[in-house]
Amino acid sequence: MKNILISPKITKNKHNAISREIEDNWNTFFNKKKINLLTLNLDQNIEFKIKKANLSGIILHGGNNLTKFSNEKENVLRKKIDTKLLVHGIKRNIPILGVCYGFQLIAEYFGNKVYKIRKHVNTKQKLNFKKKGLLYKIEVNSFHNYAIYKLPKDFNEIVRCKDKSIEYAFSKNKKIMCTMFHPERKNWDKSFIRKMVFKHFKI
Repeated sequence: MKNILISPKITKNKHNAISREIEDNWNTFFNKKKINLLTLNLDQNIEFKIKKANLSGIILHGGNNLTKFSNEKENVLRKKIDTKLLVHGIKRNIPILGVCYGFQLIAEYFGNKVYKIRKHVNTKQKLNFKKKGLLYKIEVNSFHNYAIYKLPKDFNEIVRCKDKSIEYAFSKNKKIMCTMFHPERKNWDKSFIRKMVFKHFKI
């Protein structure tokens, strides 16, 4: 049984109370795979907990906004936690999957700009993946307001959509996979996407 840690979306209600949320779709996505999906409490023992968890993977889940766009308490907390998870994964060579917000955080961490974008919410994106000399044309969901156009050379595999923004990126050296689309939500080529994620986590 493998342990994969997933970072929750952090929300704040009208009473200023903080909550953590993970979509049930992630449990469905990993259905019948022998893994434990783990999460963290919002406390000061994050480093201790992730060192003890014997992780096989880390997912920086969607939700929230980068603090450069919204400096609300929940976004500040999310950035602090996810940055610690990212650094931990890189240092210990643990496979990392950054989804939507997670991708944006990773891009910013490596010094790349994230831009406001239009017409990417509740739409489809057509992507061309090249795998072992073969071309795969797939359609994916799109729910983001921000985009990335440039990443470091470490990201040796990049797939762009029609407006040239990056929808998928992979770094072999750092074991980081990034998607602006949500693998866990409805996609029109679910099998292809599942295979990519499962291969990344070796499950």
